[in-house]
Parts: sequence; C-alpha cells; structure tokens
Amino acid sequence: MRKKFCFRCENELIITEKYDDITFYECTKCNRNYAKAKGKSLTDRWGSAISIALYSIIFAKQKIAAEEIKKDAIEFYERYNKQELKVLIQDIDDEINKPKQKLVDILDLKGTEEIARDFLSQLSIEIKKLQRS
Repeated sequence: MRKKFCFRCENELIITEKYDDITFYECTKCNRNYAKAKGKSLTDRWGSAISIALYSIIFAKQKIAAEEIKKDAIEFYERYNKQELKVLIQDIDDEINKPKQKLVDILDLKGTEEIARDFLSQLSIEIKKLQRS
C-alpha cells in the first residue's frame, strides 16, 4: 500500500480504521482526518470544514445561483464561531488555490468538480464579505 500524506502539513498519515470499502486515516501532527473509499481518491473525511460546506450541494447538478450561495454564507456565518469560520475559509482558499483532492469524492457529489470548486470559492468570498460588514 502506498503511503498517504496530510494535505495540510504533509506528515505521513496513519490508518485508524479499515473496512472492505473504505479506509480512514489521521495525521498525527495536525490531527486532520481523511478517508479513501475503494475506487476513489484520498479526501478530507466527513466532518471536515470542506465536507460540511459541500453537504449543501450534494445533489446539485448545475452551477449554484449566487443568491443560494449568499444564503449558505449567512447560515455559516450565524452558525459557526470566528475560529471555525477561519478554518473553513483557510481550508477552502487553500484547496481552491492548490487543489489536493477530488471534491466530488468527499460526499459522492452528483455534480461536477467545477460546480463544487465554484461553489466553495464563492462561499468563501461571501463569508468574508459578512465578516467585514
């Protein structure tokens, strides 16, 4: 089995759980969690900031309307504290600027990688606007 490395700190990952169809990993340095389903790429595990953001578009097969993204941004802004929003924005911006994973593999999104990346990019922008207001 090929070694897996953390997307954030590049530390080698350890296996925490292994099943026939999925293996879970953890970074012992920064404590991030990952998953690799059979036939899929290594991704952030459910519960990561990016996975939670993508959950709202799990069934979307077309680009998300700007009004919907603004509503999602407001929900995130009201639901999460400043530190949680900071992590969300950092993770989104880092993934958009330096792609490390197939976003559609995180939650078996029905749409395309382009739809997911566009959504995350716009979500980050809208949350930042809310933080400045």
